[in-house]
Amino acid sequence: GESLQRDDLFLRRDGDEVAVEITANPLQPTGPAITPHGVVVVFRDVSSRRYREKALVQKSQLDSLTGLYNRAEFELLLRARIADANRNQTSVAVLYLDLDRFKTINDTCGHHIGDLVLKTAATRLKEGTRDSDLVARLGGDEFVIVLASSEPRRAASLVSGKILQSFARVSDIEGTKIQISTSIGISIYPDDSTNPDELLKCADMAMYQAKASGRSNYRYYRG
Repeated sequence: GESLQRDDLFLRRDGDEVAVEITANPLQPTGPAITPHGVVVVFRDVSSRRYREKALVQKSQLDSLTGLYNRAEFELLLRARIADANRNQTSVAVLYLDLDRFKTINDTCGHHIGDLVLKTAATRLKEGTRDSDLVARLGGDEFVIVLASSEPRRAASLVSGKILQSFARVSDIEGTKIQISTSIGISIYPDDSTNPDELLKCADMAMYQAKASGRSNYRYYRG
């Protein structure tokens, strides 16, 4: 007979799951017998290998500084959210965020403080959103949030309001008091565009309108 191999999960008594690789080899018969005498089953704990594989996958999906999704993963996930919206007959709101005067903070306080500002901003974005919402860092001081909702404008306004309120708190970053603020541009699928890249551009344009209107506010894409 042939050797068989499969992967499985075992549950330990303490409730932890263990990834195992199971290999079954038949005991070859001796003499004229055809039927194997039995089977040798070997269980191998491969948890550490699974953990490394999972860590590598996460590393390719996440932004190393903030732990949010990175741009490449965001672009894939946005397409998936749009496909879900089509199936469920719902809508998607895209919020494009850019920190106000971040370059000034970076230039005057240094890159170390600048990185901590970005991490603080990421934390506040997570605070203002639900676990099911998609939050990503596109690069630099640009972030994006995707909300799936049957009432996308209401959802986007609620989240934007929460975020602006959260950012209104002065941050103490290694003894330096810093006021971080953000401008938010919003586009709606399918109203503004049915193309994911165009949808992001619409939100980006709306964000510049928010900056031109005095910063620390949000604007919807107007076409």
